Amino acid sequence: MRFDDGKQFTKFLSAIDTIVEEATFQVTPEGIKVRSMDPSRVALVEFWLPKSWFTEYECGDQKLCLATKSFLSVMRRCGDDKAEFGLTSDGKLGIKFTGGNQTRDFSVPLLEVTEDELPPLRLLFSAKVKIYCWRLRDALEDAKLVTDHVKLITDENGLKMTGKGDLMNADIDLKKEALPTLEVQEPTKAVYSLAYMYEIVKAAADLADTVIIEYKSEMPIKLSFEMKTGSLVYFLAPRIEVD
Repeated sequence: MRFDDGKQFTKFLSAIDTIVEEATFQVTPEGIKVRSMDPSRVALVEFWLPKSWFTEYECGDQKLCLATKSFLSVMRRCGDDKAEFGLTSDGKLGIKFTGGNQTRDFSVPLLEVTEDELPPLRLLFSAKVKIYCWRLRDALEDAKLVTDHVKLITDENGLKMTGKGDLMNADIDLKKEALPTLEVQEPTKAVYSLAYMYEIVKAAADLADTVIIEYKSEMPIKLSFEMKTGSLVYFLAPRIEVD
């Protein structure tokens, strides 16, 4: 497979690396899919990139398991070059960069595929909010000043995010006029880890202008980043509050 936009692929990979250390890339004739959980099994990422994104794509069905940080460290060297992937004679992932009258070749070892196929998530949601990624990132940065977790509260008036620390509090109130989409079946609230949520939004904001938030009280949250091509979705388990 070949593609011209190495910087964009690096951003895809960075978004995956945000929560996983090893990822199994399911290569199919239609495109590439990743569906992996973080080591603590708190967050899950689902990524899909269709063959149409690539300049050249001729692949059969196979699974390639890679250490994301090793893969990412090589891809960050791509710059403005074109890139090509293939399997080497010794069973590694071969990566070739071409540009500026030169070629550069790397190889990254493949890991044993040990991750079982994850069952599909069947979740019901009571609130759906579309928000600009920059606005969500700014709100999470505000909450991050005072605490390591954030409470989301959604009703017909908008979305509120609150953080309460030992010394300081933060309250961010986003009115419905600031949200492209607001659908609420019932008032909904839940608490999530900022360590995960902020890093997810920070990485994915380079790939999408808007994100759709769906959740139900004290249930996992779904974050669907609206990319131009392909899809990027995260699920994050809630932090259960104890009265």
